[in-house]
Amino acid sequence: MRNHLLSLSIVALIGLGLADVAIAASTPTQTQTVPLKPTNSFTPLTFTKFDPDLGTLNSIDIFLSGHEEADGTVSAIGRDGSYTFRSTTQVTQFYAGGRHLNDVLPSNTDTQVLGSGGSPIPYAYAHQSGDASIYYTLSSAADLASFTGPVGSPGTLDLVVFIGALSSITGPGSVTNSISTSGGAVSSVTYNYTPAAADTPEPGALAILAAGSAMGAALLRRRRALK
Repeated sequence: MRNHLLSLSIVALIGLGLADVAIAASTPTQTQTVPLKPTNSFTPLTFTKFDPDLGTLNSIDIFLSGHEEADGTVSAIGRDGSYTFRSTTQVTQFYAGGRHLNDVLPSNTDTQVLGSGGSPIPYAYAHQSGDASIYYTLSSAADLASFTGPVGSPGTLDLVVFIGALSSITGPGSVTNSISTSGGAVSSVTYNYTPAAADTPEPGALAILAAGSAMGAALLRRRRALK
């Protein structure tokens, strides 16, 4: 009997202890895409805010990737030489209010030789594509507040993506050139939090603890009576 009561008490204490342990959790990842479009454009990406009914928000993991496509042509009639085509597309992410978050820079450089052996080639075409990505985490009080909505109805938050480009074609003498650029992006948001239930003992653990305590008290009274 004594061993049985001891086992119940131990189980109760273990259950209560486990109920108090804060177990980390993450929400399903939200992903939004900016389709390929001409550069120098702004696109808002809408994400659902964190619902505090789930628990306490600890941090936000954000993924941002950028993609560029660039086309360039150069005409240098009657001239030999090496012509370099450079293109860098900057994909920048920031709050709708304007505060900068992060950016990625897909970039490429392409060099073509126009003309060789005294037989100049008057025209050249270059096509480039590039990708870059970054993961970053937000955990400041201001960021957590920005991503948290009202209980039960969290609402949404816009993260704006700006896609800009800087391109050039350089080479000897006077050249005629044209450049067109476009870019796209993908961004995702994941919330890391402590579930609200982690701070509250489970009803089953409390029931076991109460039963074990009651039986322990009964055993103590019986032993005293026998003495």
